[in-house]
Amino acid sequence: MICNKILDARVISSKKLSAAISEEMEGNVKISIQLLKEGLDSLSEYYSSDNVIDDSGMHLVLAHQAEISGDLISTLKIYKRVLETRVAIITEKYSDMHCSDK
Repeated sequence: MICNKILDARVISSKKLSAAISEEMEGNVKISIQLLKEGLDSLSEYYSSDNVIDDSGMHLVLAHQAEISGDLISTLKIYKRVLETRVAIITEKYSDMHCSDK
């Protein structure tokens, strides 16, 4: 059921975000960035819709450019903010959704 898949994706991305923050606190910037990308990937299928209006796609372009230029701290900050925003939007958008196995 699509509802369960959306909620599962939100849980996975939230866990990736938490792990990325932990890695960042340990100074593991590259690992943190990878975890943030994985979190974003887990939401990608369910995030885009006509009902969601935000500019985080442009922020992803900026993060990618920062990464290419070697500015990993900016890369991490941007990816983290985008994932935080997208998790919050998905949570709000589907907060009234009740899943069942029917």
